Amino acid sequence: MVLRRGLRAGGSVQTLKVVVILAVSICMCLSAEATAGGEERELHIAVKQRNEDLLPPLLTSVSTPSSPAYAQHLSLAAICDLISPAPRHLAAVEAWAQAHGASSIKHSQCREFVTIKIPTSRLASAMKGTPSLSCSPAGCSRPVAVPPALSHAVDFIDGLGRGAEQLPQGK
Repeated sequence: MVLRRGLRAGGSVQTLKVVVILAVSICMCLSAEATAGGEERELHIAVKQRNEDLLPPLLTSVSTPSSPAYAQHLSLAAICDLISPAPRHLAAVEAWAQAHGASSIKHSQCREFVTIKIPTSRLASAMKGTPSLSCSPAGCSRPVAVPPALSHAVDFIDGLGRGAEQLPQGK
């Protein structure tokens, strides 16, 4: 609206370009300020599953023509009931995520994967105590790890290393 008034009042095209460039520059600076401290990292957490030892014989039995269970496939709900993580493991992951400021906690259908978003500024404290791992808001020295607080409940956490190429290894 202000730009249109300037043109109607006899403003030049060059003045319009300067005003547009200035407005875009101001927006970019404001956007950078808003996200500089508020960036988040998406982490994918593999929660330990139950009854994994039952899957190979089950899959073999439904795939073997001589088996009485041949072609009697389980529904997704039945598979989820069989392998979904223990509730105490999910609770540990959710409590850890909330303690580190997670803004989003989502579960896969069988709840064996939890995806969270945590502030990059909290990444180092979330992974504190993990052997041979150094973290900063830019990322961690390894893309996959498990902090000691979750070792009883989690197989791995993925998504740590993006942007970590510049970090020294093993600090």
